Amino acid sequence: MKIAIIDDDMQACNELQQALQECEIELVAQAEMQLFASGELFLEAFKPEEFQLVFLDICMDGINGIETALAIRQQDAQLPIIFLTSSVDYALDGYRAFPEGYLLKPVCKALPQLMEILQRCLPKLTVCMFTVRINGRELQLAYSRSEIYQ
Repeated sequence: MKIAIIDDDMQACNELQQALQECEIELVAQAEMQLFASGELFLEAFKPEEFQLVFLDICMDGINGIETALAIRQQDAQLPIIFLTSSVDYALDGYRAFPEGYLLKPVCKALPQLMEILQRCLPKLTVCMFTVRINGRELQLAYSRSEIYQ
């Protein structure tokens, strides 16, 4: 699993990364995490299906988090996005990007909300395997739980 953390405040990025690495959800704790200092830098590197989860600061210089999320949505409608903010003033604008949730900074004071959001996202992030036997050969196929419900 690969997680993107996009925030122009590196201290906030590092704090969130540490919280995720120490969380009790093994899939998240062992995920590869990539930090981006701006929406522009993330969008330059972004490819659909490369990341399974995005944490995105709303208030950043240049392209803000909402604009970044809307650009992500043009390429990937299913990618779970969690907004980070120090102000709830932008919550209504952010819903245009269909986020999984909002976390108020500092994240260290919002750990119960972080865990709640991650638990809600987990079915979308979990990849399952099943075995099919064809002509005497066994094949293992991977699928996402969210694909079942589409």
